[in-house]
Amino acid sequence: MAQCLLITGMHRSGTSAVAGALNALGVDFGDRLMPPRERENSRGYFEDLEIYEAHNRLLADAGHSWDDPRALDESHLPEQPLERFRDEISRILRDRFMGKPLWAIKDPRICLLASTWCELLVDLAIEPSFVIVHRHPDEVAASLARRDGFSAEKSAALWLNHNLAAESSTRGKPRTFIAYDGILDSPRENLTRLAHELELSWPVAPDLADAHLTDHLTPALRNHTAHPEEKTHFGRFAPWPERLHLLLLAANGAQSGPLSDPVDSLIRAMPSFEDLVDPFPIEHNAQRVNLLERERVSLRNQLTSISDMTGSISDMTEERFEAVDIALRTAEQEKLGTAAAITEFQKRLDEQTKWLRIQESEIETHKGAIKALQEQLGERTRWLQIQSKTIDRLLGELEQLKKASEC
Repeated sequence: MAQCLLITGMHRSGTSAVAGALNALGVDFGDRLMPPRERENSRGYFEDLEIYEAHNRLLADAGHSWDDPRALDESHLPEQPLERFRDEISRILRDRFMGKPLWAIKDPRICLLASTWCELLVDLAIEPSFVIVHRHPDEVAASLARRDGFSAEKSAALWLNHNLAAESSTRGKPRTFIAYDGILDSPRENLTRLAHELELSWPVAPDLADAHLTDHLTPALRNHTAHPEEKTHFGRFAPWPERLHLLLLAANGAQSGPLSDPVDSLIRAMPSFEDLVDPFPIEHNAQRVNLLERERVSLRNQLTSISDMTGSISDMTEERFEAVDIALRTAEQEKLGTAAAITEFQKRLDEQTKWLRIQESEIETHKGAIKALQEQLGERTRWLQIQSKTIDRLLGELEQLKKASEC
């Protein structure tokens, strides 16, 4: 029976590391993946581009995005965009993965859309298993500050939002939790544990893929490391990220049951999440404007680059056309020269054929003359033989006459 893994988590580096490790064990992620980025992730993301874009469209239609700190209520997703999303994802899954024994979809946005995924997979008679990757909130905050300029409080809100959503929406489903540190420090042990907890077998055993795992899970993946003496100040969100992180660490190796009650207790102890994130819309909108502006500049630079490339290709094409035209003209001249040489050769061949026919006729004539001479020679030889016998007889008679006269 085919098995499907949904790999998700707040931070892309962690989910990419786990996805890359599973890919080394033979898990199929499809063939239309987001390309690597040299400065951000040179080993690849293992995210299907069409699914990635479908997630972004659905969130945008719901007035949301991955970096929106507000909680997303999946039960209030707009009906028509949701229906389009389900149709598109169903088509992609049928085209890419149906009939394959073990395949996976990886995207951090599944944290926010896990229930939607479960519903659409029911229609395909597929029960997914969830691999939920978590990373220390201090490291995530440092990464988002460097890459996106997010404040520590906004990073804490996003970290809590994604991890709480992933935990609550996957309860009762086959699932396992894995820490980013765990997959980097002890890949074989953690991958073996994942297979045991999800009751599946990897196509390639972890101990047989050691070289690939070592090559993929290098220390270079970790750009930020949490230090106990340098804790991030999460403001009004403290101490909730750290407490949830400890619960997730404790869940490494546990099924969903042991984690639900502690998480519910933590949520009851927290202030209202809506109240905590209330000041963020202004910061979030300003950051979205900056992000869109960066994307606009990036797209403009890409268009300029494409335009330059198009011009260069056009110049190269003209040069190639000219070279091809010269080559064709040369080939045509060579063809004409070859045709003339063939015609001359054919003419000479015809003349030689005529001469050979004449020679053959003369040879036949000479053969007839030789045959006639041979016949004449035969007759002369027979005549000489008769004459020789006559002479021998006369000589004999002469010898007898001599003897008779002597007597």
